[in-house]
Amino acid sequence: MPATIRMLNSPTEINLGSEFFKRVWGGVDDVVPADIAIATGHAGGYFSGAFAADGNLVGACYGFLGQTDGLRTLHSHVTASTKPGAGLLLKQHQRQWATERGIEAITWTFDPLVRRNCVFNLQKLGAQAVEYLVNFYGHMHDDINVGDESDRLLAMWILGDALVPPVEPSSAFLAIEVGPDSQPVVDLGYLAALHRKDVIAITLPDDIESLRKADLACAKLWRVAVREVLSACFDAGAVVRQMTSNREALLVEWPDRGVK
Repeated sequence: MPATIRMLNSPTEINLGSEFFKRVWGGVDDVVPADIAIATGHAGGYFSGAFAADGNLVGACYGFLGQTDGLRTLHSHVTASTKPGAGLLLKQHQRQWATERGIEAITWTFDPLVRRNCVFNLQKLGAQAVEYLVNFYGHMHDDINVGDESDRLLAMWILGDALVPPVEPSSAFLAIEVGPDSQPVVDLGYLAALHRKDVIAITLPDDIESLRKADLACAKLWRVAVREVLSACFDAGAVVRQMTSNREALLVEWPDRGVK
């Protein structure tokens, strides 16, 4: 049975959501402190929960109002779920909630090295990445991110328009691929490809979270390589709207040009 999504309004329920985030991420720090969430809700923010048939909380999504590029936005600070499908239901609920309130877009951040999150945000939801944020949250101490820097992509989900899947280009310049010992190999020819405004493919590690635990030095090499290439792409005016059909690489495209 699908999860039931509803807003968390009372202090008891908000504390439940806050504790849920803390369990999912691990560590000692609050991901969303309950007192901040209560104040955000009172000011018009968003905090929803996904409940299983037995009444247990299996997902939550928290966000606050903001403004990005002149658009009134809901910044979706954190979403987590422990039940398959609950994450999608939470985002769909959030989109409807925001649309009903005249909000023009939803934004959030995600780690460009976590391949499954790229698939979910770009392929399943139809958001696009519009900015590269270097070590955005500083050094984090939760069990998932410890030891790595917190680079993020800023996702932009425009509301009100029909979701039209982008068309995969017929060719792309491969800027990063997997080399010996699972390390990233950067082809510096991507700089010329940037100048030509070619479509650029950036291969991602298969499972960065497992790699951090098994070989942190290698994981850090991936962080630096992807940061180098993606930062240059965004500085040049590119966007990321999709992945390759095999879901192994990000595709960097140009908003002022059609795909090749």
